[in-house]
Amino acid sequence: MKTTKCKMILTIGLVCILATTILVGCSGRVNSSSSESAAEKPQSTMSEEAAEYAADEAGEVVDESSGALIADNAAIDNRKLIKTLDINMQTMEFDKTISSITDLVNELGGYIEQSNVSGNSLDYAGNYSENSYNPRSADFVLRIPVEKLDSASDKLDKLGNVTNRTESVEDVTSNYTDIERRLETLRVQEERLLEMLKTADELEYMIALEKELSDVRYEIEGYTSRLNGLDNQISYSFVYIYVNEVIKYDDVQIAPPTLGQRIVNGFSGSIRAISEIGETAIVGFASALPFLVVWGGALSLISVGIIKGKKLFRKKKHKGLHTPTQPNSPSNEQPEKTDTKR
Repeated sequence: MKTTKCKMILTIGLVCILATTILVGCSGRVNSSSSESAAEKPQSTMSEEAAEYAADEAGEVVDESSGALIADNAAIDNRKLIKTLDINMQTMEFDKTISSITDLVNELGGYIEQSNVSGNSLDYAGNYSENSYNPRSADFVLRIPVEKLDSASDKLDKLGNVTNRTESVEDVTSNYTDIERRLETLRVQEERLLEMLKTADELEYMIALEKELSDVRYEIEGYTSRLNGLDNQISYSFVYIYVNEVIKYDDVQIAPPTLGQRIVNGFSGSIRAISEIGETAIVGFASALPFLVVWGGALSLISVGIIKGKKLFRKKKHKGLHTPTQPNSPSNEQPEKTDTKR
């Protein structure tokens, strides 16, 4: 019995060893065949996969670069800019120019923030001479919508002789963003304080919360006011205009004048000076004519009186020299004394 049991155990053991060996061999063949098939793949297939991978990577890079470009353009569009335009101009039609500026502002949907007009077109004698001429001048501070600033600039150039122009841009994006972030933080703080105030039970705690809430709201109002001010300056550009009334426009030389131009300008300047001197003399004579008539009449009367006085004096003097002397009267004569001898 013991011998029979031993044989059965040995037989079962051999069967298990044989089955294990067969399974290991099969798995090795399968692995070797799979590795061989992978090794036998064509080189073209590998290159195609590499090309597809490279194309995918390139597409991702292009998408990322275009996205960055779009973000940069958006950042440029979102910049907060304050634009300012300064214009100095001359005009020979002062009243018309001032009226045109006012009409232009209304047409573009802007408004006049400040204006000032001074001077007088005529002096006390009504003389337009440059020596006594008191020209009028005006200065304006206009607020024009930023999208219509270029149109306003072009139309203002046609109202007179522009002698100077200055354009400037101030970037307040950083300041604007800081104020916005500060407002967001303060509003969050305000909400938390309100929630804490709802659940507060102690009186001292409630008073402290209300004080803190009042301070936060005060800061919110201040930052909101600053933000609104920046929004107004960004939306409505500043246009400073200085208008001077003149008799003749100044020549704005872009390039140095040639010899011929200098000769022509000198000759025309001399003719203009002579004409102005003649006009000044005529106006001066006409202005002084009433005084000349009065003083001339007075001097004539005085002269006539003097001449008549001299003639009368000479006549009296001449008459006195030719008057005859009268003989002495007998009563005035004294008898001669004679010596008589008795």
